Amino acid sequence: MPGPCNPYWINIDFPQFSGRIFLSYKVIGGRATYGVKQANGSYKDSSGINVFDKMVTDAFKLTSKNDVVHLL
Repeated sequence: MPGPCNPYWINIDFPQFSGRIFLSYKVIGGRATYGVKQANGSYKDSSGINVFDKMVTDAFKLTSKNDVVHLL
């Protein structure tokens, strides 16, 4: 989410299309803090290194989760 922990996270809204693009900038090899959802619904902070190959995989996973399939 945008905020002090993610200063390079930008949301661009397109109200005429009811859409939003999420942009973020992460330093490759830099340390990142993530909120990991727990079984009880709360979030716990976790940290890790931004590894390029994992970042690319994550980008493809996120994109495919947002694909819309139209059936004729």
